[in-house]
Amino acid sequence: GLLQVSPPSGIGPGIIDVSLPPNHSGDDREYWVIVGSERVTVRQGSSPEVWWLSPQEGRIAGGTEVMVVGNGFAPDATVTFGGQAATNVVVENTSIIRAVTPPNGMTGSVDVVVTNGNGQTATLAFGFVYLDETTVALFVERRLDRGAADRVERHIDGCAACRALIAELGYAPHAMPGPTRT
Repeated sequence: GLLQVSPPSGIGPGIIDVSLPPNHSGDDREYWVIVGSERVTVRQGSSPEVWWLSPQEGRIAGGTEVMVVGNGFAPDATVTFGGQAATNVVVENTSIIRAVTPPNGMTGSVDVVVTNGNGQTATLAFGFVYLDETTVALFVERRLDRGAADRVERHIDGCAACRALIAELGYAPHAMPGPTRT
C-alpha cells in the first residue's frame, strides 16, 4: 500500500513510511498524513516523462522545430539537446512541448532532456540525431548500385530532415542513376 506504520501499534515514537505513486501530472501534489492530532504535509514535485520526438533528426546548424511528446511537463519546463538549451520553447500542455534545436558541433545522436521548474528531469537517451549537410549531400550524390540506391531512397523517404535538405540542394533521389555496367 501507500502507507506503512512502524511499529504498527503502541505508544511512543514510530516511523511512518509513505510511498507515493509517480507524479507526471505537470503540477506538484500535496498529501497530508494525519496520525492522532499530528498532521504532516508531504509535497511531491511533478516529474516529466519523454516518450518520443517528431522529427527525430535535423541539421547540425540547428533550427529544427521539434515536438516533444510525453507527460508531466510543467509550464516552466526547459529542453536541452546534447546539453545545449533549445530556443522558442513552448509548453502547449502537460504532454506536448515545441522547441527549436540549438546548433551542435558534430553529427550523431544526443540526449534530449526536459527539466521542470522544480528541478525534476526526464531524459530521452540518444533521442535526436544531428545530420551534417555535407555528409548527406555526398551520400545522395554518390553513384551506388541499384540495391544501395533503393535503400538510400527508403532512408530519405523516412527522414524529414534528409528530404528537406535534398530538396534545398536540388537533388532528386528517385532520379539518381545507377552505375553503368559494361
